[in-house]
Amino acid sequence: LELFEDVQNQHIFEDSKTFADCAPKYDPVDILILYRKLARRSQDFTLRQFVQDNFHLPEEPHNYAHAETEKRTLSQHI
Repeated sequence: LELFEDVQNQHIFEDSKTFADCAPKYDPVDILILYRKLARRSQDFTLRQFVQDNFHLPEEPHNYAHAETEKRTLSQHI
């Protein structure tokens, strides 16, 4: 919980959903133990780098927008 709160409070990502969508690369308990150890003891610790090193970031969403060539009502479209 503290890691999640720290990432959200430091605005590591542009939105608040991105970190929730990240998948851990290792056992989450081990990541939390490492976070507690490094965040307190390492002077060159950066939370952003820690997240990148320990989590798989979600892929960028694909843009599936397309232009309609004909005008249709919503009912017709459905």
